[in-house]
Amino acid sequence: MGQFNLYDLLEKELNKEQRDAVTFFGEPLLIIAPAGSGKTKVITYKIAYLIDKYKITPSKIVALTFTNKAAEEMKERVQLLLPEKGKYVITSTFHSFAVRLLRKYAAILGYKPNFSIYDANDSEMVIKKLLKEMNLDVDPKIIASAFSYRKNSTITDDSYAFDIYDGFFKDEMHGKLYSNYINYCKSHNIMDFDDLLLNLLEILTRNEDEFKSAALDITSNVQYLLVDEYQDTNVVQYNLILELLGKNRNITVVGDDDQGIYSFRGSTVKNILRFEKDFKDCKIINLEKNYRSSEVILHAAHAVIKHNKVRKDKIMKTNIPGGSKITVFEAQSSEEEAMFVYENINNLLFKDGIRYKDIAILYRNNHLSRAFEELFIIKDVRHKVWGGYNFYAREEIRDISSYLFTILNPFDEVSLIRVINTPRRGIGSKCVEKLIKASLEYEIHIFEVMQSLFDNQAKSFSLFDNYFTNSEKDSIRGFYRLITDYQKKFLSNQNFASTFNELISEINYLDYIKNQNDDKNFEKKIGYIESFISSLYNYQNQESANIYDIASRIRLLMSSDQQEQEEDCINLMTIHSAKGLEFKVVFIVAAEEGIIPSQKIVSEEEFEEERRLFYVAMTRSKMHLFISYCNNRSKFGKKFDCFPSRFIDEIPEEDIQNYDKTVDITITTDEITSIKNMLINKKGSS
Repeated sequence: MGQFNLYDLLEKELNKEQRDAVTFFGEPLLIIAPAGSGKTKVITYKIAYLIDKYKITPSKIVALTFTNKAAEEMKERVQLLLPEKGKYVITSTFHSFAVRLLRKYAAILGYKPNFSIYDANDSEMVIKKLLKEMNLDVDPKIIASAFSYRKNSTITDDSYAFDIYDGFFKDEMHGKLYSNYINYCKSHNIMDFDDLLLNLLEILTRNEDEFKSAALDITSNVQYLLVDEYQDTNVVQYNLILELLGKNRNITVVGDDDQGIYSFRGSTVKNILRFEKDFKDCKIINLEKNYRSSEVILHAAHAVIKHNKVRKDKIMKTNIPGGSKITVFEAQSSEEEAMFVYENINNLLFKDGIRYKDIAILYRNNHLSRAFEELFIIKDVRHKVWGGYNFYAREEIRDISSYLFTILNPFDEVSLIRVINTPRRGIGSKCVEKLIKASLEYEIHIFEVMQSLFDNQAKSFSLFDNYFTNSEKDSIRGFYRLITDYQKKFLSNQNFASTFNELISEINYLDYIKNQNDDKNFEKKIGYIESFISSLYNYQNQESANIYDIASRIRLLMSSDQQEQEEDCINLMTIHSAKGLEFKVVFIVAAEEGIIPSQKIVSEEEFEEERRLFYVAMTRSKMHLFISYCNNRSKFGKKFDCFPSRFIDEIPEEDIQNYDKTVDITITTDEITSIKNMLINKKGSS
């Protein structure tokens, strides 16, 4: 593409601030790019401009971002502008960029060039092995998370690195486990994802001659550096950026301090806020025009985020004047909140070209999706849960549901085997193998083997005594007694939720998951279990409810997977998962104190990040924004008062309309019949 054509495009496609950002050259540049301001277009045009105007070698332009999708989109756009030269530009994630360099230089760190790269699952398998060798009974996910946080935060103090996981280790075990993990990976020629960045940084910073030579080779091939989403960089990435520049000062970073929401990954918004100190003669350009949200939504979002003290002040203008007011709704329950969302979706669907895929339901935590998932399945509404499992596919929900299935049908051996030693009760894998062997040899069900051991009345089954140790027999009898006792309780008591609560307490399931998880994961799992039991209370209050219908309904919800295959479907996701996306219609649900902002917030810095999270949620919306909260929620059958998020109060009154219509949460008889028919059809086809 010639210079004239590129300049012509700059005039037609970009506004003044965008053009200024693209054409600026000579000093470090910080582009403040609020939501919907067209930052990707600016980055790609700037790359083309650097090549066309300043003759920067394409292969020496490095543009770093955080996702493969963003890197690929950047590459495609550059090649559209410069078909021949554009393909040589390096557009990459931080990790991919590190890999290509480490393949060449890893030998000086003691690795072979064919080193393996371990993802999170692979790392957890190694950690699981090491934990077993050290006789430590801890969830490897917890340790993997601790290791990752430690590396990304460049923490070297063993006790500090593990203090958020206090209670799982004795002090002397902290460093030993980490050291064993590092040694294992090194000796097996393995790098995990965090090692990729740390090892590249080590090559760039060590003083030995071979490292200095490698660093010079690397930095001499970075003639211009661009970094997207700069507010999401962590300490390691920040240091990498500075080292990659070397003596070069050709750098452009793009980001928005108001959208820094990933501190739990080690990211820090401080990096973008201190850019002016790192590069004292830098240029700052603000992209002020928003091409996504309506005037009402943008005005409201700006009013909220202005309450943060640690931020860069900015002007935000919209390209879309007017717009619908933000609808705020106070629900009496999570079910009413779900119905409110459903009714408004029906009202908006197919108006102004709105389709299912143009709608998003955003929440702070994954467990809050339960009421919406259930209602959409019942109403046969196409939907997809992003960044998480179907609520009923979660491990803890499958565990406690399997107890119900076993109690109602002890010959359901898949469910029985799942719960027989969960929590641990002395019926390990070898004992289960004996039960299976006995049932196969005598052609009876596993539960009948257990029954025989329990009552010792059928002499023809006396041989079972020889299959098991006395300890195993005691454990099996205890489990059998538990199941039969609760068979009687469920069939004689219509308060199913209360009985289920009693069961969870008796088997000490909450203690079990607490011992398997750190505090953060434990609280999440508690939230899922609370939602499950609350749903039981709602089911049992419906007309003609019985425990078998409830179990069937859970089975249907658990096996519901058709949404994953739908492209045109409503999007259910956490606010974090929605970052970078946009929708015509957005519902921010469960906007309550203790949820957003989180009840775990202890510092002003954390509180401001919660407000940034709310701001990100608001600015995902293009046309219609709904915000809802419940005035009470149920936890284990008990109702607790809830209060609207303080962030709602920060929205100007002129931007809000309250929703005061009555919401009918009744599930019709036809819908109940439809659910039963769906279940029958599923069974018939399986």
